Amino acid sequence: MSRPATAKVSLVYQEHGLTARTPHSRAGSFKELQANQPLLDHDNDYSPNTSIPKHTRAHVYDKSRILHYFPLATASLCGIMLLVLTIISYRRPDVIYWIIGHEDWYLSNADNNTSVGEAAPVVHTHTGTVEQPQHPNAGLVIDYSNYTSFPLTTMEYAAECWKLHQKPHKHGAFWAPGNHGVHDVLHTESPNVCSSSITYMLDGEIGLAADLALIAQIAGLARERNRTFFIDDTYWNRGSWLDYFEDVRLTQPGPEPGCLPPPANELVACPRLARHWVVTSHTAKFHMTHDFSEAYQDPYKHSVDRQRPIFETGRLSMSDTIRPTSVIGDLVHQARSALSKEPYIGVHIRRGDQPAMSWRYHKGYVPTSEYVSAVQQAVDELDIDSIYVSSDALSGLLEFSEGAREEWHIHASLATAGSQVEYSVDRETEGYFQNQWDYIPDEERAALTRGMIIDLALVTGAWAKDESERPSTVICTLSSHVCRIAAMTLGWERSIEQKGWVEIDNRGDIEPVWDAFQLYH
Repeated sequence: MSRPATAKVSLVYQEHGLTARTPHSRAGSFKELQANQPLLDHDNDYSPNTSIPKHTRAHVYDKSRILHYFPLATASLCGIMLLVLTIISYRRPDVIYWIIGHEDWYLSNADNNTSVGEAAPVVHTHTGTVEQPQHPNAGLVIDYSNYTSFPLTTMEYAAECWKLHQKPHKHGAFWAPGNHGVHDVLHTESPNVCSSSITYMLDGEIGLAADLALIAQIAGLARERNRTFFIDDTYWNRGSWLDYFEDVRLTQPGPEPGCLPPPANELVACPRLARHWVVTSHTAKFHMTHDFSEAYQDPYKHSVDRQRPIFETGRLSMSDTIRPTSVIGDLVHQARSALSKEPYIGVHIRRGDQPAMSWRYHKGYVPTSEYVSAVQQAVDELDIDSIYVSSDALSGLLEFSEGAREEWHIHASLATAGSQVEYSVDRETEGYFQNQWDYIPDEERAALTRGMIIDLALVTGAWAKDESERPSTVICTLSSHVCRIAAMTLGWERSIEQKGWVEIDNRGDIEPVWDAFQLYH
């Protein structure tokens, strides 16, 4: 990475021999000398040569004045030049690079939000597709020549991101280009391929709800940047996205409806200004951290209120972009019909590989008794006795049932014989562990995924047709992404302002009390 532009400007300063400013006392020294010089004694041996013509003496006098003021004029001129160069270095650092003959001047020239693919002209043949010629900004080209299979794996994309983050980078606007332009791969041009896109790659490295929470925000970025949004399930260990959810090209068509996704070898994980940006669970940490929060939080609010723009982005994506298929929707409807039409309380108990976050339950889980106590308080306040409970562990469901009051009506989804749906509580496990997921047979993984979507819908109110199908309150822990999604699907007024979203792990001990997602890698 080239040194900052300011360092280059300092080289220009060093090349100009600066003359120190002439003091004002010297600037007027001639007149002062005339005024202060004592009259010469007539008896002095020296006397002016009256034989020299007056015009000759005037010429000598003018020449003397020019020589006297020359240093001051030179210093003033140099000062003006340095001022001009300073302004140019701020507005056009590439010009400074060119002046001093720096080899990377052309890289800075690409700093105007242009990517590799945009900078060079493309000649279209009769086929409509032609590979772009070698780009002159070779320092900006991302080289995939060592790879033979595309798209890259999530770890390979992460490795590419690390290459661009070997040195500290400046914190600026979230979408600001780097110091020397935008790195990108060389592109092929086709009239049918989307001009720009954002793709979320399901890599199978995190749970379903964690993926959905990230997708909700990435889809929002695609809407904001006016890019086409795609889901890539090449490496997903749950099957196909379309087995469970509608095609996002239909639910969020973007600015170019019907355009084709980019070639897999043109997807770039870093930087995010690349023409076809791809995000995975492993590369999200390069983008969805401090810079993201600074860009999309409300800077004029405090505490959780700062999170509202991110909250609303996720809520919109969960309701409009991420939609279950008609088959899954029918299963959700059947499960909802089993509940009475009366209001109910949603409870999610997370076990498995997500221990509690709070110091109170260090390296353990939030005790089931805490869920029971929170439900009791909600029952007393809302006068509701219908509770829907979901958990990734059978032990959690059984412990809750044992501690529940007799007058409560507890509902939970359990698979029936021959069902295409399976729930985590149907398995004799202590919860969901990501590192064990790949050892489950494919058909069972698909059934468990369908069950998870149904549980998510009922406990959070996601994809409800109206408010009557949403729970009045949800009790959960922030260590679960189901809990984070529940806040969004309930809506800001019900979950935050009316405190219908009850988080019992941290209990308001952290700020903000709600966050959109968690980065695991």
